[in-house]
Amino acid sequence: MTTNNYLQSFVFNNCLNLILDYLKDKKEILFSCLLVNRLFCQHVIPYLWSSPFDLETNPDKHKLILRTYISCLCEEEQQQLINFQIEHEILSTPRDYPKYLKKFSNQHIQDAVEKFTSTEGKVEQTDMTNTKHKISKLLCKFMTNLLINRTKGFTYVEIIRNSSDLNLVDIDYTIFPRLSQALSRLEVFEFSGVFSQEIFQLFKDFAQHLNTIENLSILLQPQDEALEISRAIAKLIRSQTKLTSFTITQYWDNDISSEIYSAINSQSNYLNYLRIEGLSDVQQLLTVLQNCNNLETLQLWELGEIDNDSLFHLRYPGFRIESIKYLYCDGYYPNNSTLTTVELFLRICSQNLRMLWLGHVTKEIFQDIGEYFPNLNYLSLKIYEEELLDLTKFLSSMPLENLMLSIIPNLRDNNLFNINNTALGFTTSSIMKLVKAIPITLRYFGIDFIMNRQDFKFFFDNLRVPLNQLAILAILENLNHDYMLMAVIDYAKRVESLKELIYDQSYDHINFSEEMLEKARTVIPKISVIKRGKLSIYSKFKINDWIKYLNLLIK
Repeated sequence: MTTNNYLQSFVFNNCLNLILDYLKDKKEILFSCLLVNRLFCQHVIPYLWSSPFDLETNPDKHKLILRTYISCLCEEEQQQLINFQIEHEILSTPRDYPKYLKKFSNQHIQDAVEKFTSTEGKVEQTDMTNTKHKISKLLCKFMTNLLINRTKGFTYVEIIRNSSDLNLVDIDYTIFPRLSQALSRLEVFEFSGVFSQEIFQLFKDFAQHLNTIENLSILLQPQDEALEISRAIAKLIRSQTKLTSFTITQYWDNDISSEIYSAINSQSNYLNYLRIEGLSDVQQLLTVLQNCNNLETLQLWELGEIDNDSLFHLRYPGFRIESIKYLYCDGYYPNNSTLTTVELFLRICSQNLRMLWLGHVTKEIFQDIGEYFPNLNYLSLKIYEEELLDLTKFLSSMPLENLMLSIIPNLRDNNLFNINNTALGFTTSSIMKLVKAIPITLRYFGIDFIMNRQDFKFFFDNLRVPLNQLAILAILENLNHDYMLMAVIDYAKRVESLKELIYDQSYDHINFSEEMLEKARTVIPKISVIKRGKLSIYSKFKINDWIKYLNLLIK
């Protein structure tokens, strides 16, 4: 090959990899690229098999992924499966698919094995449970060994450990000699679940052998052995060369929190993302934050019990973090302690704040938002119906492009969510105030509150802001909602700007008739469906994933 041809090939391959890297989460497009030619096929296969269980969202198809991996086992291991009467079809494997795996998840393996063993094999019913457990244990052992020994290197390891787990998948340096090589380029390590001696040893081993982790997440349930765990976690944090993202639950008592916060402080020059769940020691966190000059994202979920006397002295922290662009506080009840804490963290942010997500606010917080954060691009608020008037007073003056608004009826119930799926009791005056308060700059509006038929139509009949995207995230159950689509269609025809409608279909009933959806598609180019699940946005759904999704929506 001439030098010129070599350079052309080199440039083409690099460009192709850049394109595929951009498309790595789009399964359908990647599959279509397989059929272009041999060169495309060679480049696409590693992407498809880098994290196949994540890419394939249908759990029933995870059995096929497992079958492919089984076909990569050596003859001796396949024979052992046959001895258990597992009649698996040996698939043609022209490539060494395990070597492409970059994300290792014990839960992915266990779930796939569970699906596989529930349909495979021929054993008597009386022996079913015992035999199934033996098969599952054997398969998990084979899969773990295969993936660790054949991978070019994991960049992402996820370990989920529940108290009910059979713990069929363990990664242990004493069992797998090649584990050090498999983890030599590890960038992301996420653990969630209950503590065990195996997990304690894993943390110690990782601290000893790894220094490449950039994204570390440890979500532990409260433990009696908190001091022992904290020392292992602190050592793991300190041993990393450059930790840029850290997530942890405050599972410990305040008496031993200095162990963890001191370790976090050792990475303060590198951290750009920090998430604390169940925060109760505000002073320790503030001490660390003063040194986090590169922190862009601060997330606080489910604020714990915080001493009011301490908060009084911390009301004015005396410093700001100019680098913070995203502040998220949610999952808390609107009592004096938590709301004061939220105000406190607002005060350490500067005018550089771009995204603000708050669950429950006060009149004072409304005023702070309007006065101190003129450059906000994205705002997500959860308020009670009684607080709507306070919101409308400052909202119109903000140059927002993206707004998600959740309104909960009846302040006296002190609910975190609209658990009864109740429509708000709007008056004509309150609707008009809300409509007029919507910033003219707004392009994405997420409606996470329920209006009755008349109020919904009145709202959109009077809305003059030319939205590009509209998300309807709260809908009364078991009703036909075509009237909502009709109101949105009329609005879209009038403003001629709406490019996408997103609606939540978390339940079994169909929100809109197909006939009305077809009519909507003639006016709105794109109609998308999401399924958050009841309350999932606030509890089960990872907020990082939700923010990534919103970022895609609001580009």
